[in-house]
Amino acid sequence: MTNTWKNVLSAAVAAKWQTGQCFLIAQVKPLLTTHGFEVEALLEGRQMRIFLESEAPELRQIVNEEQPTNWGLVPPEATPERPHAQYFGSKTRRSTSSTTFPYQNALRTAFGRSLEDGLRRFVLHSPVRFVDLPNGAPNPDGVEVTRDDLAVGADDTTIVTHVTTWIGRNGLTAADYQPSRSSFMRSAKPQATALHDLIDMIEPADLDRIALPLDIVRKMLAKPGHSSR
Repeated sequence: MTNTWKNVLSAAVAAKWQTGQCFLIAQVKPLLTTHGFEVEALLEGRQMRIFLESEAPELRQIVNEEQPTNWGLVPPEATPERPHAQYFGSKTRRSTSSTTFPYQNALRTAFGRSLEDGLRRFVLHSPVRFVDLPNGAPNPDGVEVTRDDLAVGADDTTIVTHVTTWIGRNGLTAADYQPSRSSFMRSAKPQATALHDLIDMIEPADLDRIALPLDIVRKMLAKPGHSSR
């Protein structure tokens, strides 16, 4: 059988589906390039999704509902059930507590989301965010995330590895891309209420013998106080 690009892709899609996952469209170009195909010549200026719809319509395209720009391929005989996000590795990512991801969430998306052909991705700082710009557009004041840096559809552990490698390669400081704890600590401080003010005015020895109806307590808790506590 002739080793055409379609045969190579179909085999990869089938193999991936055997693991219960779709084959990411973002990985089609690297796959075909590795096998020696001139992808840009095949595309003829078309986006990969449009190209596949026209030239390989037998491969079904599905979208990750959690990341609408993330598309995948499944074999013709496949009958994926909804939500399709389960075939993109999203289930693993959701089960990972956000507190274990050491970087700001913008980096999780920047490194885990696919990048359309003809675009470049940059991470900006203060605040940390990312933008996708057309090839040839002026570079923003940020650091580029190349296609090799991406970990599309991967779990948090893999994405963290890619982000950490990217930070080291570009000589960046990891702390600049980690969540700020100061704002969390400020928001965690209890807000003073009228009830706090009342308690502060009562001598500690008298607290045990004073009782308030619950409706009064509720009203006082809802009313802002002036205490510095």
